[in-house]
Amino acid sequence: MIGGFASLEELAPGVYASLLPIILLTKTMPWWVRPWYLTTTASAAESSGWEDKLHRLARETLRHDIRSLSGFPPRLLAFFQALKDEKPAGDEFRIADYFPRLEMITHGGVSLTPYQTQFTNMLAGSHCELREIYPSTEGFLAIADRQPGQGLRLICDHGIFYEFIPLEEFHCSNPSRYWIANVKTGVEYAVVLSTCAGLWSYLLGDVIQFVDLNPPRILITGRTSQTISISGEKFMEADFNRAIAAAADTIGAIVNEFTVGAALPQHVGDRGKYRYIVEFQQPPAHQEDVRTFCKAVEHTLRRHNSVYDVAYLEGRGIEPPDLYIAAPGTFAAWLRQRGTPDAKIPRIIAAPEQFAAVFAFAQTWNG
Repeated sequence: MIGGFASLEELAPGVYASLLPIILLTKTMPWWVRPWYLTTTASAAESSGWEDKLHRLARETLRHDIRSLSGFPPRLLAFFQALKDEKPAGDEFRIADYFPRLEMITHGGVSLTPYQTQFTNMLAGSHCELREIYPSTEGFLAIADRQPGQGLRLICDHGIFYEFIPLEEFHCSNPSRYWIANVKTGVEYAVVLSTCAGLWSYLLGDVIQFVDLNPPRILITGRTSQTISISGEKFMEADFNRAIAAAADTIGAIVNEFTVGAALPQHVGDRGKYRYIVEFQQPPAHQEDVRTFCKAVEHTLRRHNSVYDVAYLEGRGIEPPDLYIAAPGTFAAWLRQRGTPDAKIPRIIAAPEQFAAVFAFAQTWNG
């Protein structure tokens, strides 16, 4: 499990605090699993510095016959880079060169969509399969029982009662609340949990859609706190994940990371636009590729959002987007500079001053 690196702190007799993976590894793992599990995370936490921890973890795993890995995609990619640093095996990283009998990579917490091409390339020559899960500190919610993109099966029989608020009513004082018997497919819902652990009508912060009802299967489409809009289109993380992935495929590029902000109209007659900071594995060589990438992003967004499409066609409040190509490694350096090297990259930064700070860092960082 490529989790975060942290120590286990005993707050009181028998009361422990740490990152969730640390508690799972050290306190709640069943005895019959322990002999088959490589518990390196806690020992790596003793190292100093994020890079040192990753390389220590890589060195230890290379000594073993690993059959399963889990973590959220950016953290797995950082781990794979550490493996390549420790044991170079050709120009392109192939997981089969390091763990030939690897059977499964379990991922969650971050959408795989922007990283799909990288994982597909790395799995070439391996029989390893990808499986998505939906874990949270508050409970384990869903797991993939079909192919990628076909939804995660909601787990309804382990002490969690689910309610769902239509996203359009999320900010109402008395919103409608649906349960599993009367939800509909294709509607975006905010997730509300009541659990046997003591949560009562707790807003999880995630937004989902049902793709099946019997049994219930869901897609995670974003966060209630992460939306952005210029002219009422209310884009979420899933919208940009899909658009960036489609645009990268159009020009044959691989995107490492990206984030999106908006320049809002300041005066009457002004028009706003979206701004993208994109880190490619290999930056586009030609300006024409950059223009094609931007057009492909906008085409995908317009195709999936009628409000945005109308605003774009009518020239109402929307200009073509800005794209800034960040140097490889920029986002990892930005996280280190913030003191959160193992955090997730925010796909949407709605606050102008926060986006401006990221943009300024991207412009000045030179590796």
